[in-house]
Amino acid sequence: MLDIMPSEQLILHEWGSHGTCSGLQPGDFFKLTRAAFQKVKIPAKYQGPKADLAVPVEQLRQSLTDANPGLKPGEFAIYCDDTYLREVRVCLDKNLNFRDCGARVRDACHIDTVVLRAVK
Repeated sequence: MLDIMPSEQLILHEWGSHGTCSGLQPGDFFKLTRAAFQKVKIPAKYQGPKADLAVPVEQLRQSLTDANPGLKPGEFAIYCDDTYLREVRVCLDKNLNFRDCGARVRDACHIDTVVLRAVK
């Protein structure tokens, strides 16, 4: 899982917070996690930037929907601080189809332009 999650601590957290109540065995849970990761396409221009990349938030939104046919604006949320992108949450159902996120997952990025940090 380290190729899709940045640390063993996060892997353990995901299992403890989500996997243990999924009804799945660890191997099946992480197989499903990998399939979910592979379902969501990150636009090429945002993969591994060599330098910080400033992107208008609306452009980021459009790029995500363009790269993921069937993905609608209410099915993902963008999180940032005053400058940097923190995460993008994409909502999927148990069959890994895009679904509306509902009230619990809403955009938390209220700036016009967000910066994607360079990959070190």
